[in-house]
Amino acid sequence: MGVLQLESRLDPKSVNSSSGATGLAQWLGGRKDKLEDLAHKENKSATNLGVQLDYLDQELNSSYYASNKQIFKYTDVHKATKAWLMDYEGMSKNPEQWYLSQRYGYADHWYSVLGASDPVAGNTLDNASSGNLTELGCDSDPSYSGGSIVKNAESMKGDFYYVQTHPSPDLGSDLKNPNKTGGTDCSGFVWLALNKAGYKIPANMGWFTGTMASDAKGSHQYLKQISENDAKAGDIVIVNQGAGAGNNGHTAILLDKWQGKATKIIEQGGTG
Repeated sequence: MGVLQLESRLDPKSVNSSSGATGLAQWLGGRKDKLEDLAHKENKSATNLGVQLDYLDQELNSSYYASNKQIFKYTDVHKATKAWLMDYEGMSKNPEQWYLSQRYGYADHWYSVLGASDPVAGNTLDNASSGNLTELGCDSDPSYSGGSIVKNAESMKGDFYYVQTHPSPDLGSDLKNPNKTGGTDCSGFVWLALNKAGYKIPANMGWFTGTMASDAKGSHQYLKQISENDAKAGDIVIVNQGAGAGNNGHTAILLDKWQGKATKIIEQGGTG
């Protein structure tokens, strides 16, 4: 799941505009052709989730990819994630595309949701699936100052194009001063603002709205949930559907006191 989330944001309709790579695993070349053949047989689109899951199962039961099923017996989530990336995704010779820290972060999240009894993740999903709003303070540090967060967020207004990659290589190596023509998404933008303001954040932009909400409700490593009445400029708002992955989650920084949908925000992407 961690590998696939970075590949496609778990969106079966994801199609790379340059290469044409399609679907959950971004199938390409002969594998994409076989996916399309199966879709034709099932009289459905190649971007249909059911078709892609059928094709994934078909590949795992083939002699060439059958060895990948061994990872389901692993007890180390990171080991399993890397093994899937190297073998099934065929990335062993492309280290520039590994982005292991981000894939590991996604994998840890999905393991907490699907592979263990984690009441924090469970409660987060219950809240997210109902479409509820989650208001989050940016840090439990008593020196918290919303003004510095707003100032740094506004200094990046109009910068960046939208892309769901963490971090996008074209942001450059100095994320305190990211390349203004680089790309990021909503949670990446919040991360950049907090980073510039000097707050504690996960390394290498290693979060997304699902893990942000889990942290705010649970371990409070970086965020802490607060009430609507306390939400003010510089605080973070998160809205999740399901696990908050890809297009199913959004986050922004408040520019004034919480006033429901009338609250002014600064964001990257989304519909506001």
